[in-house]
Amino acid sequence: AQDRDSKGQVRPALVTQSLAMAPLSDPSRASARLCLLVRHVAAGAGAGEPGCPGAAGVAGWEAEGGRRPCDVGVDGDLDCWRAADAAGGELESARPPRDVRANSEPRRHRAEGAAQEPEAARPLRGVGVDGGPDRLRAAGVAGEALAGTRLLHGVRVLELATVVAAPSACALLADMGAEVLKVERPDAPDYPRSWGARDDRAKTADPERLPLGVGSGFTQFNRGKRAMALNYQTPAGLRILKQLLAQTDVLVTNVRLKALRRLGLDYGSLAEEFPRLIYGHLSAWGLSGPRRDDPGYDVGAFYAYTGLMELSRSSDEAPLPRYPAAFGDALTGTQLVAGIALALLHRQATGRGQLVDVSLLRAGVWAMMHPITAHAAGNSFAAGPRPTIRGTTAPGERSTTITHGAFRCKDGRWVMLLGAESGRHWARTVQALGLEGTLSPEWSTARRGADWRVVTSVVDGVMASKTYDEWHAIFAAADVWHTPINRYEDMLDDTHANAVGCFADVPGLRHKLVRNPIRLSSQEGKDGPVGRAPLLGEHTATVLRGLGYSAEEISQLAREGTVK
Repeated sequence: AQDRDSKGQVRPALVTQSLAMAPLSDPSRASARLCLLVRHVAAGAGAGEPGCPGAAGVAGWEAEGGRRPCDVGVDGDLDCWRAADAAGGELESARPPRDVRANSEPRRHRAEGAAQEPEAARPLRGVGVDGGPDRLRAAGVAGEALAGTRLLHGVRVLELATVVAAPSACALLADMGAEVLKVERPDAPDYPRSWGARDDRAKTADPERLPLGVGSGFTQFNRGKRAMALNYQTPAGLRILKQLLAQTDVLVTNVRLKALRRLGLDYGSLAEEFPRLIYGHLSAWGLSGPRRDDPGYDVGAFYAYTGLMELSRSSDEAPLPRYPAAFGDALTGTQLVAGIALALLHRQATGRGQLVDVSLLRAGVWAMMHPITAHAAGNSFAAGPRPTIRGTTAPGERSTTITHGAFRCKDGRWVMLLGAESGRHWARTVQALGLEGTLSPEWSTARRGADWRVVTSVVDGVMASKTYDEWHAIFAAADVWHTPINRYEDMLDDTHANAVGCFADVPGLRHKLVRNPIRLSSQEGKDGPVGRAPLLGEHTATVLRGLGYSAEEISQLAREGTVK
């Protein structure tokens, strides 16, 4: 397909071809897929393009760095050009293409004598299949055609993970449009499937699926995914897993390193066979060091080991605090999402996958960076015989400033005053409390020599004289910075949390789910959960058919216990 101008010079030609590209999830949608190929056509070329069966191929590609322009998909072939499904995904053929030179014109088509841009200075193409508006602009196709799709549409993720941290990361990737396949062993389903047994059937998110291992917790961590039950520890199962990896952009796992090495599924073993694969490994203790093979949930590696659990006590003599379950998992999972996004961007520039290594331990140390660094500096906030951070929080004993501390109100609710810069907030706080004649201005600049227990005890008595709502009205009028100390039980119905999009309604579910905390303006209205959580092995047969297995072969694999 050559396109020449009036002078006979070859110019970029847009070749579109409708291909039978069946996604793993639904072969019946194959006819709705479009392969969009933009080629700089050399005179006399006509050879088929590798990796794009049936396309009108051309020889002589000279893309940047020797890469083919489509290099987000598994092999840089059609995956990166999988367009949206028939519903809203067709491109208007009448729309005139934009100039190809915007982002990815080969150097031989640049204007003669134009200065070469440094590699790092050239704009990168988009990451997802739809997301590429960037890639579509580079291809000369109007990006508006796919504006309705999600950011990671077309990116395939294989999840080989359990419990919360890594699965929650994959849930966020699914929210962003990635096609996530959760692989579980038939004889060892993901542990949180059992948590639904404690759900109230009258309140659980998905009562229809509750008896089948889908409670609200499992739904929160696994919404929008497909599921396959595969014993990848058998030769047949490992072969199927490798077939899946050949079609995968991102592998996410939290299996311990020694087990992965035993199966040949660690990054070092897979990188050569699948050089474009992005390998996200979320571990407890990291992939090196003396504890790398130790077991460890977030309560251990994130909360206990890093000092966070010990420091959260009300004093050095107090019992250990309660454990807010899985909060380290949630934070570490979000870090994994960020690493995967950067790795996808890097693959756009280099064509290579890489290891994304995150750990609960490093996430916990990162969360503790302020006290750790202050202690290293000898700062009295966190160092010395009486570091500020180790002061008690017990009323009557604490020595915090009154502008920055927690106080209990008449109705039992607590308020947190937020005036960390005491001198700046002192006057209006004292005035709002009605203590102008009681507390002298010198207290606003008092340092460690002062006995703050005296002052905080006075304020404790004043705060106990009114309800939180009464203090809220007074503080709001006086511009005293504050916030209520809420209970988690109240958050799902909190007005402000709902107004800023902390929660999302999901069709078919009885209650809301916690929403992706990352908000992108281009994804407004397209970043919520895409569906309910899957049953164990719900999509096994569909996935195997997509790999070319016959009904008889699938039945035989089930009889052998390889799949379910």
